[in-house]
Amino acid sequence: MPWYDTQNKLETVIPGEQSQVFPGAPPGLVVPLDPGVPRTLAPTQYHNFGPRIGFAYSPDATEGLLGKLIGGPGKTSIRVGYGIFFSSIEDATGFVEVGDAPYGIYYAAPPNTQLATPFFDRPTGNNEGQKFPFVFPPANASPKNPDTNFNWAQATPISGSDYLNSHDKIPNVQEFELSLQRQLGSSTVLGVSYVGSVGRHLLTFEDANPGNPALCWALDSQNPLNILSSTSPSSCGPFGEDPGAGALTAIQTTQAPPGFPGVTSFASTRVGVGGLNTPATDNFGSNADMKTVASSSFNSLQVSLKHNTKYVNFLVAYTYEKSIDNGSTSFDATNVFNSAASRALSIFDVPQDLTVSYTVQMPFDRLTGGSAKRLTAGWALSGIATFAKGEPVQISEPNDDNSLSGTFDATIDEPNYANNGSSLFVNRNPRNHDGPGGTPLPYFNPNYYTFEVPGQGVGNAMRRSFSGPGIYNFDMALLKDTRISESVSAQFRAEAFNVFNHAQFMNPSGNINNTGVFGFVTGARDPRIMQLAMKFTF
Repeated sequence: MPWYDTQNKLETVIPGEQSQVFPGAPPGLVVPLDPGVPRTLAPTQYHNFGPRIGFAYSPDATEGLLGKLIGGPGKTSIRVGYGIFFSSIEDATGFVEVGDAPYGIYYAAPPNTQLATPFFDRPTGNNEGQKFPFVFPPANASPKNPDTNFNWAQATPISGSDYLNSHDKIPNVQEFELSLQRQLGSSTVLGVSYVGSVGRHLLTFEDANPGNPALCWALDSQNPLNILSSTSPSSCGPFGEDPGAGALTAIQTTQAPPGFPGVTSFASTRVGVGGLNTPATDNFGSNADMKTVASSSFNSLQVSLKHNTKYVNFLVAYTYEKSIDNGSTSFDATNVFNSAASRALSIFDVPQDLTVSYTVQMPFDRLTGGSAKRLTAGWALSGIATFAKGEPVQISEPNDDNSLSGTFDATIDEPNYANNGSSLFVNRNPRNHDGPGGTPLPYFNPNYYTFEVPGQGVGNAMRRSFSGPGIYNFDMALLKDTRISESVSAQFRAEAFNVFNHAQFMNPSGNINNTGVFGFVTGARDPRIMQLAMKFTF
């Protein structure tokens, strides 16, 4: 179930609802004890059922082809498992919302401000009003004892607050596995597994009050077809979808002029963002709506070979997988107009990974005897070698609001595919240059993408569709264990990370607004690092 506050000091947004606990609250802002608003904000789902089932089987055939494949009784095991797991929505209702009106003010200026004048909008000079000092409402407010004295004029416009959606469900994941283990000889085990999961009702952020991109573009001062009258108080544009209370348009037409894709008609309306504001009010800026509308899927083939003897231990692990979601992290923002359009490779997806770890006990102790053996015994060489594909490159068009959505998180903006016939990849090896001493080549073709078209919402490029540079790395350590007494021992370690000093490149820039850098690799992981250590155990 979602968490709740023992004093009911939470709030959420339900468009069109008027709070009865705070009758003066902006329409849409409600709190626990209001009709239909539980203490957990979203309803508790007592019917959730999370079964888990699994079994293991060891065949005992000894003859024929099957007997040879399984190696006889006790040499092979088959395991199958399935389960449904539910989780609380972290502390979204008990921590993220703390300090929001009316139980506090978490003030985020709708447009940028200056440090010296934090309540004046820098682009327009509009005074948003003094927010502090803040007077808390009484703790016992209820529909039968409503609070009519809270100063809502001081708290509005509410901007930068986070609200748990009242229709949220409990996130769940289904996990399943089919694995086979086969003993090879007396010291080696081979494992082959299919491991997968499916996540549903995962938490993501969407703006609670997005703008209307097509309408905003119709009113944008940069649009040659701008249909505002010359006496109109304001026009619309990036980061300017919400110009203030009373900023009405001069539109009186019923048929949209040409040039506005997706717009069929206009009416007298407010320039600003979505349905929480009215032509006479400006109560809400951009606020996050925490919704459990994200999903995920993960499928993988996992193979391992483990060997354990007196002198040699090693583990070889290979994973071939694909992870897809539209919310890789709990507070990942998704497309406010269509959350499914944000579905892409998970931010942590690594298509292939081969890792080899090992420890070799050096037989130097066989060369000497007596007291000299204290110097030759206890030597070991260990290491980890990693060969992996890279993580996905994040393609984005942040901080320009060309989508005209006016959302709290400009990183939801995506460019468009260019569709110009050009190839995506140019140079997947960042070591290559354009001839001897030439300039660096981009990892992927920057011309493959174009900027969002104003008025048409978020671009159509998938935000993560391909991987960046991979990893080819060796870490090694030389160890010496020395017994000093029966209860005291010492270990000397000489360690080297990236021992062969192989360049491990970072992902290229996926920000289309980074002119001259977009598509290029500009950084690398750590070079060779060496260190010495001594450890005493007693």
